[in-house]
Order: sequence, then C-alpha cells, then structure tokens
Amino acid sequence: MEVGLLDLEGLTNEERTIILNVIRRDDEVCRRLETRIKQLKAELHDIRMKSALRTGDDLSKMCARCHMIFGIFVNTGDICPGCHFRVCKNCRENLISHGWMCILCFRENQIRWLTGEWMGKDKTGKSKQIRATDLVRASLRIRHENNLQWTGALTTQVADFGTY
Repeated sequence: MEVGLLDLEGLTNEERTIILNVIRRDDEVCRRLETRIKQLKAELHDIRMKSALRTGDDLSKMCARCHMIFGIFVNTGDICPGCHFRVCKNCRENLISHGWMCILCFRENQIRWLTGEWMGKDKTGKSKQIRATDLVRASLRIRHENNLQWTGALTTQVADFGTY
C-alpha cells in the first residue's frame, strides 16, 4: 500500500458501490459550487465595471457603485466599512451580524468564503490540501488494480497448471 492511502481491503463490493455513489454526489456538489463561483466572479466584474470612475466624478456627491447622485436629506449615502467608499442604500447588502457592506465588498467576501481563500488557500484558489474524496478514490483505485493483478496472476497460474 502507498503512503497516505486508506486501507480499504476489507470493503465488500456493496460498500465500495455506496462509497463511489457518495463520491459522485460530492463531485456534483463541487461542480455546482464552481458554477456558482464563476457566476459570482462575473457579477463582481460587472460591479467593478459599473463602479469605474470617469473624469470629473466627485465621489463625495455620488454613489461609488451605481453613480447615483446623493440627496441632501434623503439617501445621503454612507461609508462602507470594507472599502471606505460612500454608497447609496441600493448598493448595500445587509449582513447577519446586523452590519452592512457595499455590494462589491460583499461579493468579494462571498467568493473568498466559497473558494476557501480565507482559510489559507493560495491566490489561484487551489487548495493546499488534498480533498478527502480524492484520497478515497485513489485508495479504491489502488485496491481495484491490486485485485485485477491478483486475478490475472491466478488466471496465469491456472493456465500454467493446465499445461502440465
């Protein structure tokens, strides 16, 4: 057995099938998560494009995200605790902790949370650790290959026995 792999020699075919079904479901969840991350990154790109400053823009009088002009008494804007830009009420996302962030900071945090970047993944979004399902899959593959080699050796021995 290779270092780091699991000892799955005692599994029945039924148990192996159940584990493979769980791994398939995990792969589907991961694909949906990747799709959601791509969607959030596209939304983040759109927000950044809409937030781009133009010559003559005065951010003290307009929303940093949608460029709506602030009112004197109503919707005067407020400073985002994340990026410190002034944003209107429409460009805010309420947090569970009763605070709020601008939509740009909120989407960036969503992406960090979904990719696990806040937990120590590198900038490319790649995990520094192997996924548990990859470890189980590799262990099952090694077990399957060992069974095939053993069956092949047995077949060769039986064939050799017949020639005597």
